[in-house]
Amino acid sequence: MKILFDIIGTIGGIGVIVAALTGFLSKLWADVFMNKKIAEYDRLIEFYKNSLALETEKYKYQNEQIVYKNICHCFSGRKGNNYAQNNFFS
Repeated sequence: MKILFDIIGTIGGIGVIVAALTGFLSKLWADVFMNKKIAEYDRLIEFYKNSLALETEKYKYQNEQIVYKNICHCFSGRKGNNYAQNNFFS
């Protein structure tokens, strides 16, 4: 009977050690995976921020061209303003 209890105790002790080790390794693996995902998403966020900044600058430039074109168009009927119209939008 004592041998049976010793075997059961040994198996139980090994089970506790295996469970603790499995929990530790799974937490470690999850942290590594999470850090990789965080780094990946940070790179994506920076890429989208840069893309948005470029698009914003492009539309600002287009808007400025439209405004200048309309200003030149408004003044094109007056004498002496052909220089602005011909040199800015040629």
